[in-house]
Amino acid sequence: MRCDSHKLKKLLKAMLSLCPDVYGLVLNDDGWISIKELHRAVVCEDSFNYITPAFLMQFFLINNQQYEVNGCMVRRRDVSPVLPLLVESPPNVLYIAVSSRSYDAVKKNGLKGVAGRVVLFVTSELAISVVKRRFSSYVLLKIKTDKAMSLGCRFCLYGESIYISDHIPSNAIVFPLLSTTNKGDRMVVHRKPAASEEKSKKDDRAANEAGGFFLNVTHIDNLKPVRKRGVGDAKRDPDWKIARRNSRRGG
Repeated sequence: MRCDSHKLKKLLKAMLSLCPDVYGLVLNDDGWISIKELHRAVVCEDSFNYITPAFLMQFFLINNQQYEVNGCMVRRRDVSPVLPLLVESPPNVLYIAVSSRSYDAVKKNGLKGVAGRVVLFVTSELAISVVKRRFSSYVLLKIKTDKAMSLGCRFCLYGESIYISDHIPSNAIVFPLLSTTNKGDRMVVHRKPAASEEKSKKDDRAANEAGGFFLNVTHIDNLKPVRKRGVGDAKRDPDWKIARRNSRRGG
């Protein structure tokens, strides 16, 4: 598939300089981010799901006047990066989604981010979209910022959609009720019933309201099949039947 270079440049400029927070990305203080993490965000955008990390690397090397590559990291040369801003009044609730396998560790030890940074999101939708780039099974957590600040946490605003903290104690986190699946993963208990289940429930309710019933056919295997009449059955008929049959035939 042919790449639209202009659209890709526009997307990368937004991700690497103008508004990385909108895409759930956080650059370091010098504007660097791993190409692998950037790639996960790029392929989630419409028309860019075919792009590979190798394609991005080649794109950056070709356009080296705008992009600088250092090993597996990349940044823009010509635009200053967004920097975190310390705030005293973050929203009452922030969100983060973690892999289901890390749920027990987070519940026990709280959140300790990579390089001392925990990335939190203003909306649950953004938190989920970010975690789905890496994990198929995840848990959405709510952060009570008032409680966290009373325990010594500080929050920095990054752009408009992300807050950063150095850590979040477990007693400042709202944990949902979970159940364990057969594979050992954890997931939220609430499940939307399948269409067939919902239809069955509606049929049951309709029958009860109308005073009707549904036939239970679980005993059908115990019923004796009706035996078909065979050729030799005529010999077992009574004499009067045989006489009447012969008279009809003119015998």
